[in-house]
Amino acid sequence: MAECAAFFRLAAQLYASKPSLAEQANNKANGWELAATLFILNGSSEEQQFHVKETMQHIVDAKKTEYLARVESLGAKGFEDISKEFNETCMPMVPLQEKVIEVMRRG
Repeated sequence: MAECAAFFRLAAQLYASKPSLAEQANNKANGWELAATLFILNGSSEEQQFHVKETMQHIVDAKKTEYLARVESLGAKGFEDISKEFNETCMPMVPLQEKVIEVMRRG
């Protein structure tokens, strides 16, 4: 799920000149990060839980940096490749991610 969040963080950066699109991308990234964080929290000890959000942010940032390097070196082809990876990896997890967010909102 971190790679899904990273995809949207990259999109937000690339859409910087279009604030509404950048905001949408950041909101989607937040949802993916939250879902991933909740999964990690579920399997963590109490001591580890204090570092989960920070750890998730580092993972997302690293993946976004990798994606950005691909876009910078390959241009549109790089973004197309990353989009295909997103569709293959993340799209099957959308129902799960939505369910996690729904359960979290209910408390």
